[in-house]
Amino acid sequence: EQDHWESFRGKGNSNEGLAEKAKILAAVIVGWTRAGTLQLIEYLEKDAEDQKPKDKFVEIFLESVILYVHFADRIASQLLKTNQRDFFMNALINEVTNIFSESQPTEEQKELATSIIGDLYNERQSEYGNYKMAAEENEGLGSTLFWEFGKKIANIVGFERDTITVFQAQVCIVGGLKFLQLSKLFEE
Repeated sequence: EQDHWESFRGKGNSNEGLAEKAKILAAVIVGWTRAGTLQLIEYLEKDAEDQKPKDKFVEIFLESVILYVHFADRIASQLLKTNQRDFFMNALINEVTNIFSESQPTEEQKELATSIIGDLYNERQSEYGNYKMAAEENEGLGSTLFWEFGKKIANIVGFERDTITVFQAQVCIVGGLKFLQLSKLFEE
């Protein structure tokens, strides 16, 4: 298994190092979630009938990016000191926001993109913080982070009662999280 964060080894978790890590991670998150969203939409288009999953690209993409940022926060909270985690997460959300706002043609649209992402991030942080990472033994998947995310995506595309869509959202989008190796990102 390749270590994606090898270039950061020995650099520690100073503010400068964390800012650099946040910049790279933001680009990776946006790239990977875009690819996962496209893969999911391609899958859903096969059974779409009346729904038009590709019309929901932006909504699914933003939800996916925010899920990854939330997941990064959970890992950062476990591995960094509070002040380091706070610095890193502020840097990460700023970098993600910059990626989206840079693509907007006007200042007004840049500000709107920044506002939308900030609001969605705050809303999801509050919501996702209530979910467990995994179900306990003999417990259903309800109220686990990735199950609830899959349900949210299924709802967005109009397949709210389709368990297969919930799982497919996890395969296409959540599956990339294991390759991020976030715990290695924070190794000193």
